[in-house]
Amino acid sequence: MQRAHLSIARLPPGKESFRPHAHAMQEEFLFVLEGRGVALIGDADVEVGPGDYMGFPTDGTVHHLRNAGETDLVYLMGGERTATEVSRFPSIGKVGVFDRGRASFFDEASATVLSTEQWRPKR
Repeated sequence: MQRAHLSIARLPPGKESFRPHAHAMQEEFLFVLEGRGVALIGDADVEVGPGDYMGFPTDGTVHHLRNAGETDLVYLMGGERTATEVSRFPSIGKVGVFDRGRASFFDEASATVLSTEQWRPKR
């Protein structure tokens, strides 16, 4: 398998997994094994604990996990690993482009949105 990954994570009390983000190309999932946390899914804070599964498609839904408990939050995280990924980080106003181990970040507010007709070659 070349596009899937699975790893175990241990998040100490009061810590965050990563900045809130949304994927454009890679699906991601989390499965809680131990502890308690709060997952941001879109605009909702959802309490999570052992046995909870969260799947994040490439539909632009922002997600994030933090440990709100008093013990480590232990979870499996997995999904796709492709050569290229684009992710939004709305809490810092950035878009990240990840390409074969390199990352570039752009200011989301100053990015120009083009329609398909504007970027597609003329025929």
